[in-house]
Amino acid sequence: MSDNPEQNTPSFLQMVKSFTEASVDFVKKGAPVCTVEEYRERLDVCDTCPFLLRKNKRCGKCGCLLEFKARMKTQHCPEKKWPGDK
Repeated sequence: MSDNPEQNTPSFLQMVKSFTEASVDFVKKGAPVCTVEEYRERLDVCDTCPFLLRKNKRCGKCGCLLEFKARMKTQHCPEKKWPGDK
């Protein structure tokens, strides 16, 4: 990994594609959201992750904005660190 973690994030086009796919999956499955407790647990895990880009609360591994991704019950941590991830 480089000294600049943002340098290693997916490209803007890759992030748009990933977000679009995640959104379609989320809607297809009825837009299930996490409970407040599940959401906080996910963010707590992210807060300790070396991939976290704190400046904008973005995952440096997948590029997602965590305030959105962590709410979608259909989404998972790319490192499989969230409770329930396989």
